Order: sequence, then structure tokens, then C-alpha cells
Amino acid sequence: MRTRSGHLLAFVVLLLGGFRPANAQVTWRRTYGGFGTDEGLCVRTTSDGGILVAGSTGSFGAGSSDFYLLRLDGNGDPLWSGVYGGPGAETGVSCVELADGHAIAGTTSLGQHGGYDYMLVRTDQNGAPLWERHYGSTEWDLCHAMVGLPDGFLLGGITYGGGHTTGAAFFVRTDLAGDTLWTRTMATDGRSECLGLHATPDLGAVAAGRVAADNGYDDGYVVRLDMLGDTLWTATVGGDSTDLMRGV
Repeated sequence: MRTRSGHLLAFVVLLLGGFRPANAQVTWRRTYGGFGTDEGLCVRTTSDGGILVAGSTGSFGAGSSDFYLLRLDGNGDPLWSGVYGGPGAETGVSCVELADGHAIAGTTSLGQHGGYDYMLVRTDQNGAPLWERHYGSTEWDLCHAMVGLPDGFLLGGITYGGGHTTGAAFFVRTDLAGDTLWTRTMATDGRSECLGLHATPDLGAVAAGRVAADNGYDDGYVVRLDMLGDTLWTATVGGDSTDLMRGV
């Protein structure tokens, strides 16, 4: 894993002044990038009034794409940037600010467990990597979301391991050191997938995504998990076509 200062990610971050759609004005616009393919998939505000952006970069790093974490001030000027990954393809999808650093999560194509794995990277306050962890099965495991909890992290996505050949929603709960506390797989009659997560005050979470419906399409899927990963309730929402939920 590596960090680099001054690298710019090829996407645009917009800050809009005002809240009335008819009168919204662009306060500032910034473009960050190199000569490769770069994208930002997660934006968070920080405790000092800045912005934290996570995504992937094909402009910097050793692989075809790597995790990219960008820290901006309130005016959109870059304070530092970090590139994390190896010779494979890494896709960053979510980030959080911590009291003493940051975390970024996503998927790597060269996972330690085989095939694609969930990947979690912990950094210090300046973006220097502290550790990297991989989670998953010997089959493909694709991470779509991550949330920070007071005592660790929760990652969600889909696994094709454990006999789930059509894919099943898969959750990994870790402590602050990245060590696994528990994993859960949401087995259904067909494909299920977590696409978004939101932490709850009781150290649980609400997950949103999709699940295969009887009509051959997908329905939107919501799952409430307690702090041990046990399901408290589920809900599906949909009609006669494809429906899905990406955030909570």
C-alpha cells in the first residue's frame, strides 16, 4: 500500500449554495484527476468542515485500479491523497472519518481468500496506511457498502461462496483493528444483495439492496440487524418490474 500527496482524482465535486432548487448556485467546482480512469463513489463531510472522498484511481498506483482517498478543505482544495492496493484491481466504495484517522472499504480482485474479496484499509490522519484486511470466501465476494461503528466497522455486499451460486447478501463485522467479530449471509430462494448500509444507535444496522422476486425480477430489500448480526426484521418493496434500493 502507498500514499502520495498531490494526486488528483478525475471527478468533479460540486458544492451548491442555497437550498431552493430554483435559486441554487454553484459555490465552487473542482476537478481532480490524472490521465487514467478515476471515479469517486463516496463523499463525507469531516469534523473540521472539510470533505473526504473515496473511490478508485487508474492514474496512480500499481494495479489497473487502486483505492483512492482524497482529503479536501472546505474550499475543495486537496490537503492530501492516498493510494492503496496491489497489482490487482481495487475498487473503493465507502469511507469514514475516525477520531484518529480514516477507513476506506471496497473490493480487491486478488483477495487473500481467493478471487474477489472485501477489502478494508485503515489510515492515520494524514492518509498513511496502518493496516489492510481482506474478508470473504474462495469464490467472489463484492463489497458495496461500509459504515463505521463506535467499536469497529460493518461491511456489506454479496458473496458467491458457501454454495450461493446466484449470490447472497453478505455482512462482515470487525473491531477497530479489522479483526472479524462475525459474518452473516442472508440466504434466500434466489439472489440477494446488500447495496447500502446505515448504522443504528444500538450498534446494529439497516441494510438495503435487492432480492429475487417470484416474477423473475428483483424487489427492493431492507434488513434490520442487531449488534450480533441477527435479523430483527426484513421488508420487500416492489412491483411487476425490477426494483432495488441503494441507500438508507
